[in-house]
Amino acid sequence: MQWRAVEERRAGSPVVCPCDRTVADVRLALLGVRLPFAVLGDVTAGESPGDGRVRIPASEDEIARGLAAGEVVVGDCESTPVAVLSELSSAAGAGQGWIEGRLAGVGEGVELPDAEGRTRVVVVAARPLTELDVEGVRRLGADDVVLVVPAGGTSPDGVPAAVLRHCLEVVAPADFTLVPLPVSWRGTGVDEALGAAIAARLEGTHLWRLRSAAEAGAHEADSRQADSPEADSHEADSQEADSQEADSHAADSRDADARVADARGGDGLWVEGLERLREATSELAGSADVLLDKVMPVLSRWRPPRRERGVVVFFTGFSGSGKSTLAKGLADYLTAQVDRAVTLLDGDVVRRLLSSGLGFDRAGRDLNVRRIGFVAAEVARHGGIAVCAPIAPYAESRAAVREMVEAVGDLVLVHVATSLEECERRDVKGLYKKARAGVVTQFTGISDPYDEPLDAELRVDTTGASFDESLAVITGYLEAGGWLPTQIARVAQSAEAARVAQSAEAAQVAQSAEAAQVAQSAEAAQVAQVAQVAQSAQSAESAESARVTQQDAESAESGQGARGAEGLPGGQGLAVDVQVEG
Repeated sequence: MQWRAVEERRAGSPVVCPCDRTVADVRLALLGVRLPFAVLGDVTAGESPGDGRVRIPASEDEIARGLAAGEVVVGDCESTPVAVLSELSSAAGAGQGWIEGRLAGVGEGVELPDAEGRTRVVVVAARPLTELDVEGVRRLGADDVVLVVPAGGTSPDGVPAAVLRHCLEVVAPADFTLVPLPVSWRGTGVDEALGAAIAARLEGTHLWRLRSAAEAGAHEADSRQADSPEADSHEADSQEADSQEADSHAADSRDADARVADARGGDGLWVEGLERLREATSELAGSADVLLDKVMPVLSRWRPPRRERGVVVFFTGFSGSGKSTLAKGLADYLTAQVDRAVTLLDGDVVRRLLSSGLGFDRAGRDLNVRRIGFVAAEVARHGGIAVCAPIAPYAESRAAVREMVEAVGDLVLVHVATSLEECERRDVKGLYKKARAGVVTQFTGISDPYDEPLDAELRVDTTGASFDESLAVITGYLEAGGWLPTQIARVAQSAEAARVAQSAEAAQVAQSAEAAQVAQSAEAAQVAQVAQVAQSAQSAESAESARVTQQDAESAESGQGARGAEGLPGGQGLAVDVQVEG
């Protein structure tokens, strides 16, 4: 693959910034992976141009500017150049076509590990490793194991690449070579062909795919259907044909035939583990598999128990259906009942602030809802609760919001299914009357469509129902799902808080009593010490008095003896007598 320095681009070459999935495919193509897609970024298999050429989706304007300049620069989401397409050709489509060219990288290339003639198992990961996976790979008896770590985007199960990478790094055996690659999974059967193409580029003799729960579940369903005697034979033939087509594209995209090993045991463990993770309410999820259980704390930081997990309650429905009233009531209820930040994003308020420059055409409404979804997802990312109440008339917009939110938390879509007739009867703002008269155009339900949700978690009709009844339905659902504590849990929590406060008060009283006792003991010790000092002083004084008395007695006795020798009559005579005798 040819690579260019950044400054080698032609001046004036237009920069095309396709979606992240297309950019990831471009990066893989630059590494020499023969991708099984007619147009990079596709979700279905197709014939690639080959011979170092690729196709990327492009608008009519991008195609025209590229053809005029002679080349196109492919940029990422920040417009940073990734690759250049030259020797261009194109095809226009309804709203969007594609542009084809010879691919050259911008910057410096990356070297992949060479197998050097050894047998190699290529493990391509869309989920964490399990102990069954490691045992299965060992049984293949290959000389070398390469573990492909997706380096961008999210898995089909919504696991961010950084989280999945951490999970793989924590449990990967020391003799596994970890190779980060910009893999963008589709979550469909074409991922099989994509994995085979990657294994072929890495010179693998065996492919061990760690399938996502979404793909593994689809495989399991297909297997059950195939095993069922009532299964429709035509449908089975169609699925087999699709599988054979994907296999043929995979075979065409590789130079070596990597045998696909059976990793279904690990896939099943992951399906169970992910379900526990998603359904956990207050306790961290676990797994019977040693390696999967080891990374559950890592996964729980991405998807904590529901009591701590960020959640977006997203109301949708006609104008006047009761969305804003219920949303505000729910926000007030949550603020009083839960110890989490609550954010209310009402449709009218957002229109005046965040989306003040947008119109009410389809594009403006779509972008308005996506903006609300983006802000709500950021609230959920940090463990908060967002309550949103736009009309959100288009299924495509709501699907985009769900994708953003469920990457970081949970979304509860509430369809306020009050009928159009009832909303028009209420007509609190007088908008329906203006819409019927043609004064207000592009009005949902009158002159603009409303796609009724087919994926709503909850459906509430406020016709004939009181505010309290409707709100109770919503809070009851959130409590039953574990996002909110139940009444019993709140009572228990209050009792526990009271017990803790009482224990703290008792501890404080005990501490005060102990302090008083210590102070009293210190005072008693001080008194005893003073008494001891006084007693010592008294003893010393008595000893000194006795000593003085003794000295006085001795002095008196000595004085009396001297007086007897010198002053008594006859004393001198005795001396004379003695002298005479001597």
